[in-house]
Amino acid sequence: MSKFKAIIFLLALVGCKNFETRKLSSKELVDQELKQIDWKEVDRYPTFVVCQAYASQEEVARCFAKVITEEIYKNLQEKEINFKDSIAEKAWLFISISEEGNTRLDSLQQSSTLQQNLPDLENWLQVAVQDLPKVYPAQKRGIPVATNFRLPIRFETE
Repeated sequence: MSKFKAIIFLLALVGCKNFETRKLSSKELVDQELKQIDWKEVDRYPTFVVCQAYASQEEVARCFAKVITEEIYKNLQEKEINFKDSIAEKAWLFISISEEGNTRLDSLQQSSTLQQNLPDLENWLQVAVQDLPKVYPAQKRGIPVATNFRLPIRFETE
């Protein structure tokens, strides 16, 4: 009986080594988690109050783009824009939204034609972006994050 107990004891000793769990440090856990996060995409797009009723991310993104475009267009309609010749030009707005929901025009990419005909365009757009309704920032894993957008603006005259 004692030989049987000795054999069981030895098997238990040898067998327990295979059941050891490896402890991960918090740094290793964080590193593993960071590798799995897609930093190019957000979980929730920035939004305006009127867009929060939509369920899907695609609908929220469309609503956000529609509202921001309409608001900037409405602001530009108040300006007196005159061109000497007919044109068909496109400008690109680079807009950033902070973690707090503050909007800012980072830059404006425009043709020399637009620059010559509308020297105040960048100032007008700066004001239009600052006058946007309250923006709720994008979120990644429930945390507000800053985002950047590139929006086109078309100028066409006959």
